[in-house]
Amino acid sequence: MEIVVQEADAFSIEADGLAYAGTTAGTMDDEVGERILDHVGDDLLQETLDTAPIAVGAATVNEVSGLNTECVIYAPVMLQPGDRITVENIRRCTRATLVAVCAKNQDALVLPVILPSSDDMSTAEAARAMIDELRGFRSDHDFTVYLVHDDPEVIDALNRVLENVR
Repeated sequence: MEIVVQEADAFSIEADGLAYAGTTAGTMDDEVGERILDHVGDDLLQETLDTAPIAVGAATVNEVSGLNTECVIYAPVMLQPGDRITVENIRRCTRATLVAVCAKNQDALVLPVILPSSDDMSTAEAARAMIDELRGFRSDHDFTVYLVHDDPEVIDALNRVLENVR
């Protein structure tokens, strides 16, 4: 797996899949979810609600049009909106997304950085959880992960973590 850390809007990168870290209830009522729905319509929301509850550590793959990706990989990171996000849930969400990419034999994934509130954990802790899971994931399937965020400070944190684990 190739990991590309990139300062970018997740919606600007062409790839096979776009990861979305949601809730087990299948809702998409945060800023990223609303942006996805603005591009693809409410059919995606209905699909995720129909498959809910979706466990943290599981993922659904929904084909879409209207994005630079062929599908949205919905992997919960929390039970309900506003719940505390733990390091373990970030890891489980990231791993579920990677398993879905391999199951669908995709070549490229856009993985927006999961950033819990600063009360839950620091940006560095969240970055370490995602990078550790990406680096530890083993598969015979070769693909590229674009780990993205539009904040330069978040990108710096990711690059520092990535340099320390090489």
